[in-house]
Amino acid sequence: MEGRGVTAHVVETGGTAENLRRLLSDTTARALVGFAEAGSELTLPDTTGVRDRLVSLGSLYLEPFWLFTPPERRLATVAELRGLRIAAGPEESMALPMARQLLRDNGILDEVELVSFEAGGDATLTTLRTGSFDGVFVAGAPGSPVLDSLIASPVLRPVAFRRAPAYARRHAYLTDVQLPEGTLDLARNIPSENLPLIAGAMNLVARDDLPAALIDAVLEAAREVHKEPTLFSGRRDFPNPTIVSLSLSHAADMYYEQGPSRLSRMLPFWLGTLVDRFTWAIATFAGSVLAVFGLLPKLLSLRFNVTLEKLYRRLERIEKGLDGGDRDKLLRELGEIDKRSAELRVPRNQRAPYFELRQNIHDLRDRVKGSHSA
Repeated sequence: MEGRGVTAHVVETGGTAENLRRLLSDTTARALVGFAEAGSELTLPDTTGVRDRLVSLGSLYLEPFWLFTPPERRLATVAELRGLRIAAGPEESMALPMARQLLRDNGILDEVELVSFEAGGDATLTTLRTGSFDGVFVAGAPGSPVLDSLIASPVLRPVAFRRAPAYARRHAYLTDVQLPEGTLDLARNIPSENLPLIAGAMNLVARDDLPAALIDAVLEAAREVHKEPTLFSGRRDFPNPTIVSLSLSHAADMYYEQGPSRLSRMLPFWLGTLVDRFTWAIATFAGSVLAVFGLLPKLLSLRFNVTLEKLYRRLERIEKGLDGGDRDKLLRELGEIDKRSAELRVPRNQRAPYFELRQNIHDLRDRVKGSHSA
């Protein structure tokens, strides 16, 4: 991004929840773009403003959820955790909220003791070996210290989420993935069978007032960083507009459909942003002008119809006064109606009712004259 005149200042945080809070902050040092797991906004105690003020720029990579238990337990479903003590965490990660959601889906949230942990990989293993917990939920891809230590442990095994597609159908911010047998370690055949898992997606999240030119720059950088294949995705699968829970930014949607705008490729960021805002202002003004011009014919038609109604009421009164009425007075009244109708400004789409009125005035004048001459 520096090659385009943009410098990113990376701030280390405690996780997704803190990132969302920083994005919603109104201080001058607020964050503009952050990382957040899809669906993470649903775990905040107060979601006020999240969906109104934040948008997703797309997903960056998949982050599977894992459940490790001692092999002797031979769990087949999450529902079999009833009555057990399970570790999950750390608190700021999505592991704990996701564990709660899975237990809630299986109707056993109140029947499992779920405890957050902050320990590193070795400490977590020690805790599990001592029997303090019956299993552990973690989130992440192989390569993290905690997950690697759990995968390598001879006293634990990952549990297959055999109903992973069902969870993905129930929650749009999840997807189901599969880790083929032996993928992690062919020599030791880890995992020992095809392993279905549930995965969320890490999203780029931004404030909804982020300039489109900057969104293009951020997504170009993300495409360069996340273009390589992983255990759960192919080359150039990410970033993409799928597996998002917040509304996708309009500028990001245009980027995924058409690529970066020509202006953002040709102009420095500051100038691209200026042009982008100018274009937005022109588009807004043009939309207002078109709305006014679209409203004008309707206003003219309304005025014409009101006048037309008044003139027809006068004609109705003249018709009711034909028997025994003063002919000269009726003709003078018709003459005034005729003059008033001739002065009407007729909208293009109201010509038919206008000429019908004129014909009715002419016909009624003949009837007034004929009724007295008879």
